[in-house]
Amino acid sequence: MHDISMHAIALDDSRLLDTWDRAATVERPWRELVLLESACGIPFETLAHLSVGERDRLLLAIRIGTFGARLECETACPTCN
Repeated sequence: MHDISMHAIALDDSRLLDTWDRAATVERPWRELVLLESACGIPFETLAHLSVGERDRLLLAIRIGTFGARLECETACPTCN
């Protein structure tokens, strides 16, 4: 069994680019599983059986570990643009 506890999972630049290239060849939601397999080392078949919540928790851990916990964004106000 694999440990899927929540902790930051960092991808170095080389692994990130390699994973990006491999994931670009598959459709969603399989693309996310390619990323998780590369980052976590958990077999694709095991990842395919995770719930959406478990999968998204791991994806968030990769995001935090690779890019940091802060996510800057902006949106247009629907009332005043």
